Amino acid sequence: MEKKRLEAGGLAEVQIRKAGPEDVRELEELVRESEEEGFRHLRRLADDYASGENRFEREGEVLLLVYADGSPAGVCGLNRIPGDAAAGRVRRMYVRRDLRRCGIGRALLQAVMERARPHFARLELRTDSPDAGDFYTAAGFRQAAGREDVTHLYEWMEEEQS
Repeated sequence: MEKKRLEAGGLAEVQIRKAGPEDVRELEELVRESEEEGFRHLRRLADDYASGENRFEREGEVLLLVYADGSPAGVCGLNRIPGDAAAGRVRRMYVRRDLRRCGIGRALLQAVMERARPHFARLELRTDSPDAGDFYTAAGFRQAAGREDVTHLYEWMEEEQS
């Protein structure tokens, strides 16, 4: 488990750790809240994890949970893109409503990107939320053009990968 210090929002520290099969139950509150907001991606995460369809277990993959005050505060995953060994896909990012805009999402995405760097030359993602798009752009992703399945890309420079 790694700890990240946050400057804003009244939270001094959050804990980020790799999720395992026993942790999926802890996501239920996040799933419920996300569904109340009209999002379906966390329900798919929980269902796919439970069925074994996607457990973020292949080389370079990870599912991270972030905790604040001992409770799940957010989640983000990283998958390999089938047929493209150079690319990883950021998936299922979600931060609790009451904890947004205090650095938790940024810390979580940074942790995913740190784990991705040794395995992938670029990251891809898709979002239909303008706020999420702005979040990823502020994190260094650029908008992707000409692809229906990708809205944002991040590419490491060669010197950043060594």
